[in-house]
Amino acid sequence: MSDIQLQQAFRVIKQHGQNAVAQMLAFFPIIRHDKLSYSTRWRLTSHIEREDEWDKWRNEIPEIEFDPGWKVRVIPPLVGAIVRFRVNGISVYLDCYARLGIWDGPYWELYPAEDGDTERYSMHDVDGLLDGLRRAIARQEAE
Repeated sequence: MSDIQLQQAFRVIKQHGQNAVAQMLAFFPIIRHDKLSYSTRWRLTSHIEREDEWDKWRNEIPEIEFDPGWKVRVIPPLVGAIVRFRVNGISVYLDCYARLGIWDGPYWELYPAEDGDTERYSMHDVDGLLDGLRRAIARQEAE
């Protein structure tokens, strides 16, 4: 990828929102991530880090103390999510910019919830998130 192509990608990203990786890949569908040079990969990652305010969220995302026996797997985030993980098969992500849904401020979303649908909790409502996970896991174990 040339510097000119990279600059074009950054302009598209700025115009169309902050889903930087997906937008870049949509703009350059023939580019394979493993074929990017180190410097190009570094510039893209640095751009995403600034746009998504990773330093800010590193300090603001609350700690979560999971229940004993839960199996937590950290996985790559969905397009637009800042953080994503699975707890006993239940998917959880943190959306800080309302990219994946509508919510007033940063929120956690889990799926499938107790009722099989999604549930959302404010980023700081860790107790609510944990309660939702407990109910979802209990439903899963009852099936």
